Amino acid sequence: MNSIYKGIGFLFVLVFGLSACEKEIDVKLRSVDPILVIEGKIREDSLAMVRLTTTKDFYDDNFFPAVENARVFISDDRGNEETLLLSPELGWYTANNIKGEVGVTYHLNVEHEGNIYTASTTMPPKVTIDSITLTKIPIYDYPIPILHFMDPKGEVNQYYRTIIYLNNSRIKKDNETLSTEFTDGSHIARMVPIFVDEDKGETFEPGDLITIELQSVDKGTYLFFKTMGDVDDSLNNPTSNITGGALGYFAAYPTDVMSIIADW
Repeated sequence: MNSIYKGIGFLFVLVFGLSACEKEIDVKLRSVDPILVIEGKIREDSLAMVRLTTTKDFYDDNFFPAVENARVFISDDRGNEETLLLSPELGWYTANNIKGEVGVTYHLNVEHEGNIYTASTTMPPKVTIDSITLTKIPIYDYPIPILHFMDPKGEVNQYYRTIIYLNNSRIKKDNETLSTEFTDGSHIARMVPIFVDEDKGETFEPGDLITIELQSVDKGTYLFFKTMGDVDDSLNNPTSNITGGALGYFAAYPTDVMSIIADW
């Protein structure tokens, strides 16, 4: 994901008058207080990581330094608990012991400037990719990858997110989510578009390496990334699974990865 901080939290008010069509409109953006943004993730077999930053006004720069004066605490339903320490080099609060494990529920507690923010997430079982195929559709000059996998029957695995890489570089516009609530236990053939901007010199050529990462996520994580994908068409911020007024998400997930060489 490009940074989530660019997609959320620009809370501003457009104030203008429309007295006549030919009159010049004076648009003023009101400054607002910064809001804490939390990005917490626990991959399977990987240490827990949490990044804290704050929102900025619309005309501010896109540099989001890490919030340093916070207490970040993670526990799980097996009795493990740990205070995460900030790594200045990474800009993330990282665990030394708590790792991602399927079926485990994790609890996040963040204390910052007298406020407390909490969230919980449960890691679903891993769902593996069966194959990746390519199909040509008229509106593109190149084929589109189709991700194939079997959704397990039952309510545990119903939400997914895909990340796509082109020649080992992550594509910026890759926020694809999928719910199988109404197609439970079905074979899934999911189109995962590759967006390139030829005006900026971005290309997609035969022989390129396409890599797709399939994340199995819980409902709270799915809702955040689903609504973040809709944020450009909405006046609302993405639906966060974090309580206390912060923006962002807390997610525990396993992944499966597969690659294919582009050929057409």
